[in-house]
Amino acid sequence: EGGVVCARRHLRMASLLSMPHELLVLIFLDLPTRALLSLSRVSQRLRSTGVLEEALRRRAGEAWLPTSLPRGEASWLSLLFWLELRRKSSRQTLAGGYDHSVFISRRGQVLACGHVEGGPSAWRSPTSLPSLSVRIHSVSAGSGFTLALGWLGAVFSWGKCTHGSLGHGNLVRQRTPKMVEALRAVRVEVLAAGEHHACAASREGMLWTWGSFEERGAAVTRAREPMPFGQLRDRDDEVAIGQTSTVTSATSCGAFIPARRASSTSSTADESAPTSPPTTLSTIRALASSNHTLVATGRGALFSWGRRGALGHNGSGLVPERVVELVGERIVAVAASPSHSLVATVAGALYSFGSSEVGQLGHCDWEPQELPLRVMSLASVAVIAVAVGDYCSFALSDDGDVYSWGLSPSLGHGQHGPLDVEQPVPRRIDALRHERIVALAAGPSHALAACADGRAYGWGIGCDETLGMPQLGGGDALLPVSYDPRMRIDVTSFLLASSC
Repeated sequence: EGGVVCARRHLRMASLLSMPHELLVLIFLDLPTRALLSLSRVSQRLRSTGVLEEALRRRAGEAWLPTSLPRGEASWLSLLFWLELRRKSSRQTLAGGYDHSVFISRRGQVLACGHVEGGPSAWRSPTSLPSLSVRIHSVSAGSGFTLALGWLGAVFSWGKCTHGSLGHGNLVRQRTPKMVEALRAVRVEVLAAGEHHACAASREGMLWTWGSFEERGAAVTRAREPMPFGQLRDRDDEVAIGQTSTVTSATSCGAFIPARRASSTSSTADESAPTSPPTTLSTIRALASSNHTLVATGRGALFSWGRRGALGHNGSGLVPERVVELVGERIVAVAASPSHSLVATVAGALYSFGSSEVGQLGHCDWEPQELPLRVMSLASVAVIAVAVGDYCSFALSDDGDVYSWGLSPSLGHGQHGPLDVEQPVPRRIDALRHERIVALAAGPSHALAACADGRAYGWGIGCDETLGMPQLGGGDALLPVSYDPRMRIDVTSFLLASSC
């Protein structure tokens, strides 16, 4: 019976390959990425015809591709599949820093406003950075510095360099974007900027950290350039679980291996990784950093480390540990502030933990939560994205509504009494109810949102032109205010994700 099935499969493949080349290309142009991956895996002959490569090149467009095959890639087909999946992955095309805001335009250009190195004292409206000539995939903003991730995995940084937060091996301010040389040979998937430190993750699950933050006087991160911190893997059978000296934490959904062991166990895999099309986008799905760091793996396991109080566990904070309270949940979105954390599951459930001194956890009280607790007032809402400020929280639902809670005036509800009013219960931002919001970001006291058509909104404290809205005169926006409609944000991946 198995032989009959195999014969039928070969017959169907032979019929497919007998079609004209151009017709096959046109057919493949409309197939889902997963279907193309399946075809590639089952037929060496199909891979050798060049049909798959041509279809993927047309879908990518020449603007997405390098002129020559990058070093370390085994084939164009492997690279094209990786880029195809990357287009539909979770991205960060908006970012809020301590005194600036960053955007990615439809052309992949970085726009910035507020206190931006290389510009005037404060850029009054979003302005492109001409010195950054590559197409950018994601951005993240910290305390006076910015990180940008190129489509091919290169990392750029600029701004203040407190404690080495730029990763260039020194403490010198960088007025224009500069590639982080220590990560040149690393295919970075996701990155996050904290207050004075940063974290990046490669597609093999290796974590790299630089800058500085401490927990109980011990340096969790203290480096002026990226250093390998350790590796997160999604399956226990990929590591020696019995060797407790090398595995910091392990569960049925993942394990953390310190860098001293991860480098030796992954060196061989790194060389062979590009030889076949990827079956998943990345070992790391989401990353968020402030005074602590949250990491969600591709299978949804949540790890955290850093300053204690908002980790979701009572561990030391010195190394990544699994948030065991969320075992069984698949985490797809994370956000971290200096005092609290938000995470969302694939089913749309929202959990929060940490400080709630102004109601920023959303539990209708002001009690701190060391362990994750579900936000029950949003139990009927499917949350797909989260963002946090210092004392405020935001959640985006699958139908495009934005909810906020915590401390005004950053919530976007307008002024209803004193500016420092506390809102411990999530409330929909009614000013955006007629818009379909698809992307969300927040700085310490301001927030940004992008609509499905690429238009952007901002609100919160706008002093020092943080929001980049000249009409405010450097003042605050208590309700969402639209940016110039000619500025359109790249929201392609948010609209394509469901088709992957």
